[in-house]
Amino acid sequence: MMFMSSTVTALRQTFWITLIRQHVRKHFKYCVICRKLEGAAYRGPDPAPLPKLRVQETPPFAATGVDFTGPLYVKSDNGEIKAYICLFTCPVTKAIHLEVVTSQT
Repeated sequence: MMFMSSTVTALRQTFWITLIRQHVRKHFKYCVICRKLEGAAYRGPDPAPLPKLRVQETPPFAATGVDFTGPLYVKSDNGEIKAYICLFTCPVTKAIHLEVVTSQT
């Protein structure tokens, strides 16, 4: 409604019109050019249906995804060692479990 408020402001600088917002809104409603400029935002398509794995009732982590991040350098008694984060994800509950590991095996 940016154009409507600027139109109301411009009119009020010169004229005093009672119920000015309703009159301007009525004009914008029937003006084709104004409707194109003030048009509604794009509405995206409906999301695709979820896979069966995501909608079945199952216990958490019955199916898991595994991924590694890193390397990270962690201080220990022996000095600095290379470590990784093992990331377990549950597709049903979207839960995440993290563990620090020293190798990717």
